[in-house]
Amino acid sequence: MTTITANPNTGIFRRRTLELCIGLTLTGGLTMQPAIVEAKAKRHQPTRQEIELEDENAELRRQVSELQSKLNAAPATNASATPFAATPIPKSTAPVTAAAAPAAAANGGMACGANMGGMKMEPGSKFLMNPVWGGLDMFWNMPKDSIMMNVKWMHNQQNGLGQGTSSVPINTASSPYNKYMMPGASQSMDMFMFMPMWGVTEDITLMAMINYMYMSMPSQMLMGNPLQSYSMSPMDTGGIMDTDFDLIYRISHDFVGTFQVSAPTGSTQQAYNPAGMVGYQPGACKGMMSGPGCWNQLTSYGMQMGAGVPGLMPALTYNWISEDAQWNLGGQASYNAFAGTNNGWSPGNMFKLSVWAQHELFDDWTVWLRSNFTDQAQIQGCSNQISGIAYCENRSLTNTYMPGFNPSMYGGKVATLLLGFSYTYGMFNIGVEGGIPVYQNLNVGDNTMSNGQPIGMQLQNAYYINAGTSFMF
Repeated sequence: MTTITANPNTGIFRRRTLELCIGLTLTGGLTMQPAIVEAKAKRHQPTRQEIELEDENAELRRQVSELQSKLNAAPATNASATPFAATPIPKSTAPVTAAAAPAAAANGGMACGANMGGMKMEPGSKFLMNPVWGGLDMFWNMPKDSIMMNVKWMHNQQNGLGQGTSSVPINTASSPYNKYMMPGASQSMDMFMFMPMWGVTEDITLMAMINYMYMSMPSQMLMGNPLQSYSMSPMDTGGIMDTDFDLIYRISHDFVGTFQVSAPTGSTQQAYNPAGMVGYQPGACKGMMSGPGCWNQLTSYGMQMGAGVPGLMPALTYNWISEDAQWNLGGQASYNAFAGTNNGWSPGNMFKLSVWAQHELFDDWTVWLRSNFTDQAQIQGCSNQISGIAYCENRSLTNTYMPGFNPSMYGGKVATLLLGFSYTYGMFNIGVEGGIPVYQNLNVGDNTMSNGQPIGMQLQNAYYINAGTSFMF
């Protein structure tokens, strides 16, 4: 058996040889590293032309970014930014659609409820959806598939009597005031309007107007020689008025056309039985208090709840909004006409013009100045139940019981100035305005007293208060 003995010197030799190889390798690498780095630096050093091209690219990228920012911030426009030509379309006035609503909410916009039909009220839209003017003074289009409820209260106070542009004196013998048994010196009217609206398309909106009115006239009777005044129970009437249905069409960005039809749902049989007097007797009266125990069947024309006949009203509305959505200038013209007569009469046709300027005070507040002008004809026809048969058959006579029983003593020209403000919170608007007449020329008919002075007169307008609220969903 052969025995192999390990040589200890052999292991030492191999270890030293390995250490020497490693040392040479590291030394060579460290020696070559600066050369490698220098070669790489020379290979990637940009030329002067490359530097100039890179600078030009950086400048182009900066210009494109700046232009994109301006386009995002600027409003879309058509031809002009003047109030009387093609006008800017404020980007902020377009309500957000259903698809854009989540993105708007994510960017800090206010979503209404979970989605609220996908609509969002934007700055500028508040001008076009003024809660105080809805239904009568300004018509607007709703966004497609949106619904709005507008509720309004209107108060009109009348104090004193007038002829044309002048007030009627009371305590003089020659005054027509003393020629009437119940002249009346004041009257208040409160109207409540409920108006649901629906945007059928982007250009077509449907609206209904359900109206309730309450009127009160303090009564007094002039009798004796010399004349003495006796207080009586007030003449009050109230109830549902005629119901209106509107088709609103967007003609262009600035103009909206409206066609309104009124259904005669209001009563024309409002009666009055003052304390101490015999109640009315249908068919018994041939004229006002013309027979024993006879009393007029109905109250005056102006205190009836309806027209008794259908009404038609076209309207044209114009609105301009500034590029920054801070100002709104606009106007609306309408003409209300009635088809025929009922029980011998119907209200006089009326032309109405409204102009306004609105300004955004803060993000949520709007203030405005508005002027109204109305020109209404006198009552058409004559009602035997109101004026009495004798006076309807001979219009040269004047019913001297009360001015309101004479159809010629209605209508006239009235100009009003109103100031108001509104507050907007998301889809909710609330506003109020007040105003006074600055000019009125009241119809009084052609009949005169023995001294040649007109005997006709009617109540003068004293002031107006309007308030409204709306909610879109």
